[in-house]
Amino acid sequence: MARILIVDDDAPSRDVLDKMLTHRGHTIVGSALDGTSGKKLALQLLPDIIITDRKMKKEMSGPDMIEALINEGIPERTGFILVSSEEANTPSLKELADDHRLEVFIKPLNYTYVEKAIKRLLART
Repeated sequence: MARILIVDDDAPSRDVLDKMLTHRGHTIVGSALDGTSGKKLALQLLPDIIITDRKMKKEMSGPDMIEALINEGIPERTGFILVSSEEANTPSLKELADDHRLEVFIKPLNYTYVEKAIKRLLART
């Protein structure tokens, strides 16, 4: 099972994800309210998967956090799941998706698909 970090500024969304993923046997190693604190936690905890919201009210967005983590040397084995209420298609995110390191989901989440994405991300390492 995966060690997962959740980054989302919406507490109910974090709680639902935490419960769903824990129920399915994953370990939630931490959670953060914004990309800045998420980046810091990710570099400390080195999770297998980081699930992040695209837009957050404070400071750094999910895509900005992902790019910063890549630039700061987060291990190649770390996979990302980006959750958005709209399409998220920037060149750097497309490159990560093409490398099978990123999965993108449009809200509302289908947890069966999220679980399959986690398995795909874990299998690529």
